[in-house]
Amino acid sequence: MRDALVEVMVTLPAHLKRSLTWDQGSEMGRTTSAPSTPATSSYAVAAGLNARPRKTLDWETTAERLVTLLTAGT
Repeated sequence: MRDALVEVMVTLPAHLKRSLTWDQGSEMGRTTSAPSTPATSSYAVAAGLNARPRKTLDWETTAERLVTLLTAGT
């Protein structure tokens, strides 16, 4: 996992690297051990939330804004 993160990190523009925060909590580590909440359902909820347009992003989804940020200045 670490190696995959490093590979992706080197491709990110500097302004996006500065905005990253790393999860220091144990909540994601527990998702696979809770039978009523498998990890896949956590990811499905996150995907659903990330697909919603946000007023703070001028009604873009987080994915659309990320593409805008990644392609800025190219």
